[in-house]
Amino acid sequence: MRIGVLSDTHVPERALRLPQALFEAFHGVELILHAGDIVRMSVLDELSAIAPVAAVRGNMDDPAHGLPLKIELTLEGVSVGLIHGNGGPRHNIREHIAREFHTLSPINTLPLEAGINKGRSGHDIRYPAACRRELHHPRVIVYGHTHEAFWGQEKGIWFFNPGSPTDAVVAKYRSAGILTLDSGTIRGEIIRL
Repeated sequence: MRIGVLSDTHVPERALRLPQALFEAFHGVELILHAGDIVRMSVLDELSAIAPVAAVRGNMDDPAHGLPLKIELTLEGVSVGLIHGNGGPRHNIREHIAREFHTLSPINTLPLEAGINKGRSGHDIRYPAACRRELHHPRVIVYGHTHEAFWGQEKGIWFFNPGSPTDAVVAKYRSAGILTLDSGTIRGEIIRL
């Protein structure tokens, strides 16, 4: 599966429209993921002419548009998280984003005997050992916010920030990305526009 990935379009603040090079790069994709800071929602309509679009709200998007802050999709058997993010690249943004997706498996009737740790206050904290083993996070997290393109793996999670297709002031260059999922293989590609 070939997926177009973008974030931080900021139309019309950074550009009046999406660049033509973006449409060319996304030719033939099966899905588009937009990691927020869309600003003008008509951008999603333009993108949906290429392929179905999944999008989340960024810090510059109006909450009234109803976009979620994060979503998790299963694509080709791979769990993919989509979030905008906040903070800066020097402030452990990927660590913060990963935490947003950490969830514990539902607790039914698990006994509270095995997991004991000292909390920050020094008091014992008990939790089921089974939950500790079943901490879940997506295999891939697509995010934005920094406008700086990044593809890499940290602590077992692939992180993909496609950069911004309209901003070369904060970022060194305009960019978007292609995420390819094929029989368990995960590959990300940053495309300079």
